[in-house]
Amino acid sequence: GVGAVTLASITPAGLGGCTVVSGCAAGLNFGSDTGASFFSLGYMYNLSQRTNVSVGFARTTNKALVRYDQFANSSGNTAVGADPRSFSVGLRHTF
Repeated sequence: GVGAVTLASITPAGLGGCTVVSGCAAGLNFGSDTGASFFSLGYMYNLSQRTNVSVGFARTTNKALVRYDQFANSSGNTAVGADPRSFSVGLRHTF
């Protein structure tokens, strides 16, 4: 099986908030080279009560025999042992 732990924090900062997410996964029955760690840092700025903009960065560090990435429904394009990174920019408006 696979074991995983994730810690998350959202902290108010200025007119928005900072998010920090960190986690790790380990292939409990598959050896020491089947784990990974994950780190994400982001900031969301409120333009109004219903509109905000955001930026974020995420990095996954894989051990030699795995290919985790930042997406739950991955296409499987991450190479085994690769360390994918992503940068995001967003705009959200609620109606």
